[in-house]
Amino acid sequence: MNRTAPAAAAFKEAIDLKLLTPVQRNLFTGEPEPVHVDIDHAIPEDETEVDDVISLVKTEDSAQLILSGFGLFLGKKSERLIVRKGKEVVYQFPFFRIQEVVIASKGISISSDLLEELCVRGIRLNFWGSTGKPYALITSPHLNATIQTRRDQLEAFNDHRGFQFSRSVVEGKIRNQEKLLRYFAKYLKKTDLARFEKIDAAANSLRTHWKKVRELEGDSIDTRRGVLMGIEGTSSRV
Repeated sequence: MNRTAPAAAAFKEAIDLKLLTPVQRNLFTGEPEPVHVDIDHAIPEDETEVDDVISLVKTEDSAQLILSGFGLFLGKKSERLIVRKGKEVVYQFPFFRIQEVVIASKGISISSDLLEELCVRGIRLNFWGSTGKPYALITSPHLNATIQTRRDQLEAFNDHRGFQFSRSVVEGKIRNQEKLLRYFAKYLKKTDLARFEKIDAAANSLRTHWKKVRELEGDSIDTRRGVLMGIEGTSSRV
């Protein structure tokens, strides 16, 4: 009996899996590094189609799209990236959700309009070879949307935008808390009136809190941070 056969088979399987694992090269060392891709299998049917030839994958946060399939055409329509197979649109997705587009096979065409849009928005276009290793990366050489966004975010700390954004976040959270309580309470009105009245009172209190947040004014987040966090904390206790 050859005891080395199972070990050799396991070793070969491990090597095959390693070769199939998507990798990228470190820009400083030049060494290949594995790319961790969390795939969301629950892809809405109205946004994508997958068959034996076409593979369209998005990460869990939908920031990275991986496209594979000979004969695909990538283009732009309004504010969305469009993927066609012949005349049929098989995929479309809004640009504001995308951070990177990966071309993972040969035979995929890209319109110049889409290339310009990706560069303007600071969206990377990455090309992978058959082994899953990247061989090209297209980015804009100019000030792109990502850098400009970061600058605006930093500047927003010192002007009204930071306060308005924070106010909207707190208001939205409290509004959702109110809606959640009312959802649970609607089934109790006929079966447990006492519990319904208690939950309804809490929901009414939350409504008062988010309306108070909406009425707040401020020139910067620093002047209103304490008030916003106080109202948010009180609402969480409710």
